[in-house]
Amino acid sequence: MNKTYHQITYTLDSKVIRNSNNPHTVEIKDKRVLSHIESLNISNYFLRKKQLYSCFPNDVEGKLLRRKKCIDIMQVSPFILTCQFVVSEKVKSVLIDLGVKKNEYVLKPIKIYGFADTFYLFFVPLISDTEFIYPKTEWVRQFGDNNEPVIFQDRDFYYADLNQYSIKKLTLPSKYKGYDLLYPQTSGLFLSDRIIEEFERKRIVGYDVINGGCFYASIEIE
Repeated sequence: MNKTYHQITYTLDSKVIRNSNNPHTVEIKDKRVLSHIESLNISNYFLRKKQLYSCFPNDVEGKLLRRKKCIDIMQVSPFILTCQFVVSEKVKSVLIDLGVKKNEYVLKPIKIYGFADTFYLFFVPLISDTEFIYPKTEWVRQFGDNNEPVIFQDRDFYYADLNQYSIKKLTLPSKYKGYDLLYPQTSGLFLSDRIIEEFERKRIVGYDVINGGCFYASIEIE
C-alpha cells in the first residue's frame, strides 16, 4: 500500500517565531561552502550530485540570525541546492529510529556559533522532472484566473508551453514506493505520514505542513 505524503516548509507559527515575520535562520559565511555551492546548479546537479555531498566541506560553522534559541528545524542561508533545513539531533534520531534509507537523505554536521549542540545540514536528493509520469500529473497556471488543472502528455509538451505552472498533483513511478522523503524538481519537500507522526510524538519544532493555498501539492506513487 502506498504511503501518504505531506508537503512541509519552515514554520511561520507565531507561537514559535514570536514577534517576528522571519523564520529561524542559520547563516553560513564559510568561503569553502560558498565556493562549493557556486560550482553546482540545477543544470549540472544530476551529473555531479555525488560531488555535492561527498566533497562538501567539513567543520562547517554557522550563525543563528536575530535569535537567542535554536529549534529543531531552521532555514539555511544562503540557498544550498537540495539542502532543505538545518536540523537538530532530535530530527536525526527520528530518521535513524524509523530506518529511513540512507539513499534518501544526507546529513552534514554544522556548529552554530554560541551553541554547544551539533546540528546538521539536511539534504534530500532531487528527483528529476524526467521521472514524472506526465499523463497522471496535474498542473495549474501560476498567473491569471484560470485554475483548471492542465495535463501534459510528456515532458516536451510541458516545456513547449510558454506559461508558468505549479504542480498540483504529481505522480511518480513505482521505484519510489516505500520512500519516506521525496523532493521532486519544481516542487517542495514531502515527508511520509510516519515521519510526521513521529515528529509530532517527539515534539519536533520548526516546520509547518502545507494543507492548502497556491503552494499546496499532493503526490502519488504509481
